Amino acid sequence: MRIRNVIICVLCSLSIIGCAKEKTFTEKADQSIENIDGALHFATADVFHETVKQLASGEITLADFESTYRFKSLSSYVDEAFDALSDIDTEDLWRSCFAFYSDVVVTDNEGIVFPKIPSRAHSNICNREGVYYVGDVRYQITPDELIATSVSPETKAETSVSLEYIAKDPETKVTVTESIKPVSERYMTSDRQVIGEASIIRITTYNGSTSTARLRLDFYVEIYASGQKKGLFGWNSYNTIFTLEKFCCTVPVTYNANINPVVLQLGGDFNNFIEEVSTHERSNWTWQYPLGSLTATPFDVMPSNFGRFSFRVLSRGTGDCGAFYVKGLYPPYAEIPACR
Repeated sequence: MRIRNVIICVLCSLSIIGCAKEKTFTEKADQSIENIDGALHFATADVFHETVKQLASGEITLADFESTYRFKSLSSYVDEAFDALSDIDTEDLWRSCFAFYSDVVVTDNEGIVFPKIPSRAHSNICNREGVYYVGDVRYQITPDELIATSVSPETKAETSVSLEYIAKDPETKVTVTESIKPVSERYMTSDRQVIGEASIIRITTYNGSTSTARLRLDFYVEIYASGQKKGLFGWNSYNTIFTLEKFCCTVPVTYNANINPVVLQLGGDFNNFIEEVSTHERSNWTWQYPLGSLTATPFDVMPSNFGRFSFRVLSRGTGDCGAFYVKGLYPPYAEIPACR
């Protein structure tokens, strides 16, 4: 592993290769999705939202999707960065590698690596610069906001709108990092730790230009897992197996429609946990679950809190214990300890 990482990082730093895997084009490409100069163009909002949903559910794999459209997503660059940085035991080489990928990953004050864009759903469909197109609107995802830009066909003037894409829970305090994710928890042993983070992601498109009032909003919950082990210069990412269990989610969304407040319950029955699921060996992983949609709404709606929410993320390195979070559940569901 170390020899492989050395080769990758040296070649990347010298710009001899583009650090991109060779892809095989298939003939299954949907003509309503095009790769133009490295950015995906979705013909309609329906095509875009359906693609995001299929990738989140695993109905189509990211590898097959990228191969079909000769496209490399931000998610793939992030995964590549984690692979390259894992198990490096020379600090100079690690810093050189990190510098090459510093536009796609960041570190916290303990040197733990995280994706720079905290939304896997967006990262699956945008390029390394965070750009994708739906209809005539250009979207760019940043660590803090989604920027939608349209051009007037008459005046050619650009109009840009900044949109939130990650819900913030004012009742929750981040306990691990400076991450903008509302929930970030960890479980640590003497030489291993697992981090579990949760966020509500909003996928937004305009029906027409950004001056059009109608929006389509899809909501997803993402549970992010990351594993680290102690190295010579701090915590290093390493490949392990993650397990998600004790997960449930019910999120209230309130907005005013014709003056009357409307409350939507996104998610499932909070009295039942979603079946536990494990991964293959990875240094990090994101589970994605659709919560619900609002279509043709004139309101810029975002969940105001997490409602009822719980999860426990285990790693092979931490055994039967892991990062856990629980809020708003009633006994016996509220009793979720760190260990099984």
